[in-house]
Amino acid sequence: MDYQFTTSTDFVLNTELNKGETVLEPHNDVLAHMENALNFMHTAKRLQTTGDYKSKDYTIRRAVFHIDNLRDRLNFQAVGELAFSLENIFNYMIQKLGDSWQDNYKHIDEAAQMMYDLKEGWARMPLDLAMEEHTVH
Repeated sequence: MDYQFTTSTDFVLNTELNKGETVLEPHNDVLAHMENALNFMHTAKRLQTTGDYKSKDYTIRRAVFHIDNLRDRLNFQAVGELAFSLENIFNYMIQKLGDSWQDNYKHIDEAAQMMYDLKEGWARMPLDLAMEEHTVH
């Protein structure tokens, strides 16, 4: 399926630009949530290896907060099938983080790898779109 988008905000997010706001501001907000989720996942893994389960549980909840924020911003009207796929990925990540109570950090690693891959793709998006806009067809 071929999708045509004008900005990364059209791609997935239900956000509107405020007066004076550039396209990169909502884009960078998404990157910040992704990075924060990753940081909390890495911290949770470290805390699990040290046996600090109370702090680990708190950091897992913080990672889930950021994933929830991303999931809540999906734009089902603009991209439908893609948004549903991303929703499934976010739900799977949350499930894996919930499964991490089993004292097995492979679930955290799996969720973190998925978030890392999404973040890397999202970070490249403005460059890809800017290049497309300047390509002669």
